Amino acid sequence: MTIIAIVSQKGGSGKTTLSVNFAAAAEAAGAIALIIDTDPQATASQWGAWRADKPPEVIDSAPPRIQAKVEAAKAQGVGVDDPAIKVQPAARRRRRI
Repeated sequence: MTIIAIVSQKGGSGKTTLSVNFAAAAEAAGAIALIIDTDPQATASQWGAWRADKPPEVIDSAPPRIQAKVEAAKAQGVGVDDPAIKVQPAARRRRRI
């Protein structure tokens, strides 16, 4: 299973656009994709609702609730790999000027 996380603090940088297009392309290529929309604006969730029942699946979840949603899916018999994504700040280099 491949996990792609698109993360940036800057708004308007294209995270949602890139995410939904990656997922739609993956589905078109025969893969199964899931979008977890953690943005309070819920733009990807709105996109998913607009598409009705067409893949990819889009769920919304505030970051603190993602693990609970994964556990609920497992309890229902859904095969879910444990998320092991740790977002770490980029290493900063100090330069002397």
